[in-house]
Amino acid sequence: MLVVSRPLDRSALLTAPADVAPAQPPDRVLAHFVRQLAAACDGQPRWRELVVTLPTLRRALARGGRHPASEEPFRWKPAFVRRSLGLAAIEACREGRYRSPAEAVGPVADDAVATWQRSGWRTYHWEPWLSYQPAGARAVVLAEATRWATSLWCAFDWSALGPTVRVGGPDEQWRCPPNGAVRLRGRVDLRVAGPLGEALVVTAAGVPPPVSECDLAFPALVAALSRPRRPVPRRVVGIWPDAGAHRTVDIGATALECIATRVVEAVTAMAGDSDGPLAKGPVLEGSAGAGGYVDDGSAVAGTSKARAAAVSGFPAAVSGMSATRSS
Repeated sequence: MLVVSRPLDRSALLTAPADVAPAQPPDRVLAHFVRQLAAACDGQPRWRELVVTLPTLRRALARGGRHPASEEPFRWKPAFVRRSLGLAAIEACREGRYRSPAEAVGPVADDAVATWQRSGWRTYHWEPWLSYQPAGARAVVLAEATRWATSLWCAFDWSALGPTVRVGGPDEQWRCPPNGAVRLRGRVDLRVAGPLGEALVVTAAGVPPPVSECDLAFPALVAALSRPRRPVPRRVVGIWPDAGAHRTVDIGATALECIATRVVEAVTAMAGDSDGPLAKGPVLEGSAGAGGYVDDGSAVAGTSKARAAAVSGFPAAVSGMSATRSS
């Protein structure tokens, strides 16, 4: 397993380059994007909602908007557990309860399952599935979560990040007016607050794609739209643990224009595809595109005694929940 060769510290996340001024809320760019996106999905009823994540965005552009004729029914598997369990293990390590994710993953999973068995409360929604797995299958789940969490844990100098880092948290979500037929959902693994603004950290599988710098602005775009009264995130750092690589993009008007153009192109292509998700109904979430961010299929409905990090993303078609924040 490869990790970033030198751990990233707080300065890598929040220090402004000497030749770049701190980013300001680019209201004109966002307003123009909203108008373009509304035009792209004009005439689509709200019940045929398209949920746009970074993986679906990349798949749509790669296929010119074509969508598979059928979606594989959602079933739990280790890949859908590793992120939520991994983030909870990292949070436990930050609290000093364990020295490494390898020590934390097993006890955190046991605590979540025990809480569900005792109270019926599902913090991550995978507790019933995991509780019925045989020893071998459970070991695979824990190994996946340990690998994922260790890669992220080793990528940062956590002692230098300070207390302002936030692990996990609900996905940022925003519906496009006027009818909300398109919903953008941005997933972030870490948020670090600083004097120049907020920095976001996202992880991805595989290797950085050619447009990685542009695509990294996607969660910042969603955050800016869903939180219009707060400053636009200052920076986004992408980590590809499998490749031992990371990329950084400073968020300003140029970065937002780049990702806004790609989102409009993708939605336009999918809206014009008679077999696409806008014509067929809601898209089942929980899959990951090549080189994209992993939708692990988990959602958090609250907190547990393990104080696990809140992670959203459980498929809407399965949970029946819709916790959407609109501007």
